[in-house]
Amino acid sequence: MSSIKLDNLTKKYGEIDVIKGVNIEIKSGEFVVIVGPSGCGKSTMLRMIAGLEKITNGNVLIDGKVVNDIEPAKRDVAMVFQSYALYPHLSVFENIAFGLKIAKLNKDLIKTKVSQVASALELSDQLNKLPKQLSGGQRQRVAIARAMVREPKVFLFDEPLSNLDAGLRVNTRIELAKLHQSISATMVYVTHDQVEALTLAEKIVVLNEGVVEQYGTPMELYFKPVNKFIAGFIGSPKMNFIDAKVVEVNKKGCKLNILDKVIDSYFSFQNVKCDQGLSLGIRPENLTVVSQRDCLFNGSVEIIEYLGEYNLIYIRIPQQELLCIKVDIKLSFNVSDDVCLGAQSENIHVFNEDGLSIYE
Repeated sequence: MSSIKLDNLTKKYGEIDVIKGVNIEIKSGEFVVIVGPSGCGKSTMLRMIAGLEKITNGNVLIDGKVVNDIEPAKRDVAMVFQSYALYPHLSVFENIAFGLKIAKLNKDLIKTKVSQVASALELSDQLNKLPKQLSGGQRQRVAIARAMVREPKVFLFDEPLSNLDAGLRVNTRIELAKLHQSISATMVYVTHDQVEALTLAEKIVVLNEGVVEQYGTPMELYFKPVNKFIAGFIGSPKMNFIDAKVVEVNKKGCKLNILDKVIDSYFSFQNVKCDQGLSLGIRPENLTVVSQRDCLFNGSVEIIEYLGEYNLIYIRIPQQELLCIKVDIKLSFNVSDDVCLGAQSENIHVFNEDGLSIYE
């Protein structure tokens, strides 16, 4: 197991800044997921750790040692690619053993190591097959086994599940979580899927246009997003945002104008002033249908998505994008129904004009 430190890591392609001074510390044995929208620099950052991408400025340190000028093969890291990268003419056994043969380990030791890894990943009965005879999930497990058998200091995963169908993604995700629990290795995992990030990670790095927006535990990012970008990116369905304005501030708190309606309730948001524009963030699971007395805003049902265990109802609010609420399947709605929506104040996230969070 090894720690990783990215010290002011920077990458430029000509005049284009791709990674902009990233500073991250990953503890030995941690499972860290790098997540962000397409083109934000996730894979580039992973490849810089692996040594496959040249560093413009800054340092990559593994176990406190700067590895910028150390070639990939000597960094003692193993990378699992999105495309599996298996040798089609070699058997599963030969694919897994390839790196060990290059390292010139003796045949008995190679056989023992491959057998152990194959057993851990439930590949023991597939060792004599060619990659073309395997399912997508099995091929990805072979790619993971090939990395695992080397017993590297660090595992790097570059969107390893993106080529799998929904069922296989869930199964392989569980296998990866079990693998980390069993070997406690340091793992850095890149994905654009924030569900994967929330379910796998001990810590999440949210990258946006080469900048780290927030680095913390899944629960920190979900419950305490530092800005609107994090709030809208983490969570599925994404957070709803509603415009508001402060109309009164006193010892009781502040009173808001929400969509041209002054709300009687006082909110205890701190560091706000009269006439300040705000953006209220409410997750779909925290918006509820309420009586007129508790109503924050009115709207009409425009779209209903039936998803089995729950339904997603999209509400048209004047001068706003569609708001999404997550409701129990027992609640009955029809398109064009008028509804009143509300939320508990502790479930309302508040953002200032710059998109930064204001906590109660």
